[in-house]
Amino acid sequence: MKWYWQAWKYALVFSGRSSREAFWMFFAVNLLLGLSVLILELTGVTPAWVDIVYSLSCFLPMLALTVRRLHDTGRSGWYLLLMVIPLVGPLLLLFLLAQPGLPGRHAFDQFPLQGSHL
Repeated sequence: MKWYWQAWKYALVFSGRSSREAFWMFFAVNLLLGLSVLILELTGVTPAWVDIVYSLSCFLPMLALTVRRLHDTGRSGWYLLLMVIPLVGPLLLLFLLAQPGLPGRHAFDQFPLQGSHL
């Protein structure tokens, strides 16, 4: 759960790097919470706006974390534009996000937060 809160803490930080563990733990918790909110909405327990508010509020933390994860693999945040390529783009981006981080320092370490990994 610490990775989830850490992503929120650095939601506006697009510099530096994030580890695979930090990215995938946030992704998993966010997915579970999102599905829970969706199920509550579909069963009529919560109104539709709760799902919309949660999804919109998670956008910036996920975006920043994804950019930092790409930095950890030695890639620019502009690789997020792969998402606009139908079918293949999102799969390729997931593949890149699953790659191990580069050891040592590299170009994206100009602004490290608490060491070189978040």
